Amino acid sequence: MKLLRNTLLATTLFSTALFAESFEQRQLYKDPTVMGMGGANVAIGGKSSAVFYNPAGLAHIPKQWGWEFGLVNLNLSWNENIAGSPGDMLDCVNQATANANAEGCKGFLGEMASAATTEKDSNGNVISTGQKSANVIDVIDQYLGQNFYFELNEFSSVAKKFDKLGFAVGAVGGATMSFEVHRGFGSDGVMEVESLGYGGGVLGASYDFSAVEVGNIILNDFSLGLGVKSIQYGSITHAFLISELVDDKLVDRLDPLNGDLVKLGQSTVVDLGLTYELMPNVNVGASVMNMGGIGDPDGVYIPMTVNFGLGYVYERPDAYFFDRIRVAADYVDLTGGYDTDSDIVKRTRIGVESYVWDSFLTALALRAGMYQGEYTAGFDFRLSFLQLGFATYAEQVGAAYATDIDRRYIMNLSLGW
Repeated sequence: MKLLRNTLLATTLFSTALFAESFEQRQLYKDPTVMGMGGANVAIGGKSSAVFYNPAGLAHIPKQWGWEFGLVNLNLSWNENIAGSPGDMLDCVNQATANANAEGCKGFLGEMASAATTEKDSNGNVISTGQKSANVIDVIDQYLGQNFYFELNEFSSVAKKFDKLGFAVGAVGGATMSFEVHRGFGSDGVMEVESLGYGGGVLGASYDFSAVEVGNIILNDFSLGLGVKSIQYGSITHAFLISELVDDKLVDRLDPLNGDLVKLGQSTVVDLGLTYELMPNVNVGASVMNMGGIGDPDGVYIPMTVNFGLGYVYERPDAYFFDRIRVAADYVDLTGGYDTDSDIVKRTRIGVESYVWDSFLTALALRAGMYQGEYTAGFDFRLSFLQLGFATYAEQVGAAYATDIDRRYIMNLSLGW
């Protein structure tokens, strides 16, 4: 509980404002390898992270890989408007958690925190509430209308594909922050925050059915999958007035146990999925994810979605370079779980992945794709048990394609095999 409390405090102190009209299609966990290839993963799977896209994709974990252990799988995500390096951002979060004073931090996050929390000026004089408010307004005017996003998450897991059965079990947790500064009047506020701190367990399994007869049709390489997630969460959705931002009682209001701004809860959801080899090397897949929904329906909420995908895997077993190429295309949310918009482009994902080489000690993979109408790209390099990765994609946070494009980046550090 203490870790969740600190996470929520740090999240909110430095993410004071989500878009007044945000149409982001939120996911619990975005695998950087999947996002590098356009976010398409319903039909191909092949890793433990399939539990977030289609549990039947666990059937595509290569049996020759043996056990898949992800002891550490840390992701740091941010968008192009957040100034300073990832290290600077983490330093600011740690500083705010320790003493609620972030003077000297860089970019909007640091400037806003400094304006709202610094008690004395450089000469040692006490800063009045009126001067704090003026300092906050100066920061708002400087960054007016810009989107901001920051996320830190981790997914550790164990997975394996046996002859017929594939499974994955893991723990996921993190904190997500998205926000935009705007001019507010009356109760509309000047900044709206939507933050989510979460943690819990994930379990998924798939089973291969061979030579299953349905009427006169024999189904081969047909897999069914089942997944369960149990997530504890704390979320904040609030329009902040300037007077609230400079109020000494703000930290108390953000207390998950006694404050009035944090909504705590627990969600348990079930996932169902299937994949089928339509022809050699070509798979189709479908999934129903997050049945029951995750989070607070009146705040940060991840709805149930029905998704469909196509995948093609080309392998050259005797080749050393480019021995495996995967191509995928998905259409997600067929039934309109994200009811804030109905944009078709925002629900379309296309991607390709190729291993430049993949040996016992090292591997290099390249990825590219289209996610919500914008390009994606990524790579990861493995050296023994250590893997470093990077991906970029653009989230459409407006109600329709190209109305509000938010370019984002993901750095990944993982330790496993």
